[in-house]
Amino acid sequence: MQDFVFDSRNLPTGFVCDYKIINSRTEEFDNACAGLYFDWDVVNSLTNCADYDPERKMLYIYNTGDIGLYGAICLLDSGNAVPYVFEIDNQHSNSINLKEGFDNEQKWEAMNSARPSSTSTNTDLALMLTCNNLNLKPNDTICLKFAILAAENILELNKAADKAIEMYLAEKQTEVTIDDAAAPWLKVYPTTFESTLYIESASNMDNISIYSASGVLEMQTAASGNSATIDAGKLKKGIHIVCVTDSNGRKEYRLGIRHLGLGDN
Repeated sequence: MQDFVFDSRNLPTGFVCDYKIINSRTEEFDNACAGLYFDWDVVNSLTNCADYDPERKMLYIYNTGDIGLYGAICLLDSGNAVPYVFEIDNQHSNSINLKEGFDNEQKWEAMNSARPSSTSTNTDLALMLTCNNLNLKPNDTICLKFAILAAENILELNKAADKAIEMYLAEKQTEVTIDDAAAPWLKVYPTTFESTLYIESASNMDNISIYSASGVLEMQTAASGNSATIDAGKLKKGIHIVCVTDSNGRKEYRLGIRHLGLGDN
């Protein structure tokens, strides 16, 4: 595990955790999960609520009293996000009861069963945001980034999340355009384009998906062979993510690209 903190001038109310998950075993894990758990007491635990923003993949908690304060976990990668809000003291909710323990079976349930908001305002809350359906072959490595954010209101929290996503994608773009060794078997070009995007792989491709900066699926197409041409001219201006999986079921490689197409924001 490696923690990376952005320059506070660019992300003044948060930091980013960069995790590297390595499969050192001889068998493949085709449905692995990784997540972050936080038990936040925001000002007063009995006046807290929690909710989920699916577009930003951001699970957040906030104080409903006179003092406004928000805390959040945001998944920056394009994988599948699963939010879970625990209601620790509410015995009448359908939440996992943490006071009776938190065994492996319950952890698996929380990592694969979305519970995106709280149902009560008078109980202690805890949050967990998971990236599931991860595929790790023997000696494979998956990198995941989560942003931990704080703000005084929801507008400022959204701005902080958008800034973290923008910085993450800019970093991914730098890795692709400058260091080709990051994914030597995959080539996506040009990195700045008007309408047509070309993709080449060392092995036969199975699926190609393009996501927005916030992780929303914008287009998806089946692929065959080791090269493909994508008509991406209708994408809006900004940074997008290209995800490619090959016929052997390899994990996705996410590439940040800066698009100068015909669409407008």
